[in-house]
Amino acid sequence: MRERVAAFIINGNPVAKARARLRYGNGKRFFDIQHKEKIEQRINLIEQMVTNEKFIGPCYMDITFFMPIHPSRFCENLMKSLKGGRLAQRKNERWNFTKDNFEAVPYYDFYQEKSQLTIFPASVLEQSLDVPLIIKGNPLEILGSGFIEDNLDYMQAVFLKLDQKKFDKAKKSLTERLDLKF
Repeated sequence: MRERVAAFIINGNPVAKARARLRYGNGKRFFDIQHKEKIEQRINLIEQMVTNEKFIGPCYMDITFFMPIHPSRFCENLMKSLKGGRLAQRKNERWNFTKDNFEAVPYYDFYQEKSQLTIFPASVLEQSLDVPLIIKGNPLEILGSGFIEDNLDYMQAVFLKLDQKKFDKAKKSLTERLDLKF
């Protein structure tokens, strides 16, 4: 059997599946609210398939989707998993660190003796993604899980404090990965 590879690219924003709508007026009318997007995607695929010969016989497909996710949105979703239940009443804390003369730096430029702030992933939850932790220097301290929000006139750290069990796991993970002395 001959193996052939074909790649197709669909540009644009992903479209979530939506149900058909019903309109009343001169009789009932069903319509698809995503009709235009679906036609554009079909035309895009047809244009790419013109140069390829048709497949005859069984076909194996491996599909890969690349979808950009905004970092703050991704971190917010990870932080929700730390809250511990649907009705948890813990709120995110905010710290305007630029007022206190702290600066945000990448982890490889972070010095625990300076007034700096960095984010580094650590293993906190069992069988889950690593959680982004905000680490503050001078004195060295784990603020919690979160992200840095960049507003026009100031920057602030948005984080959720960890309970003691998760804090101990985060401390152990950071000590192993970054060789920090808490």
